[in-house]
Amino acid sequence: MDKTPDLETLILENLARCPSYGYRIAQDILACAPVLLERQESALYPALYQLELDGLLESYEQDDRERTRRYYRLTDKGQGKVIKAQDVQLKLNIDPALSFGGHTA
Repeated sequence: MDKTPDLETLILENLARCPSYGYRIAQDILACAPVLLERQESALYPALYQLELDGLLESYEQDDRERTRRYYRLTDKGQGKVIKAQDVQLKLNIDPALSFGGHTA
């Protein structure tokens, strides 16, 4: 059984720590699961868009130095999904090094 979290789970767990923007989310995922994002790099923004459509996160624009970035943050529904995913990880004994584990929503 593959114990590597999927891209959507990693995005949600990343955003459980704090709001972030696409490039930073990608860098965080590359740091903990490089093979996953290398295989699916073009899938990051469609995944963010789908998670927003599903009501799990919301986006907003914020000026950051001399540019405007689109930031993402979890909704209450997204927080619930993170908690549920962490419970599943604990039950399946998934290596916390493969995710952003240890976060409480």
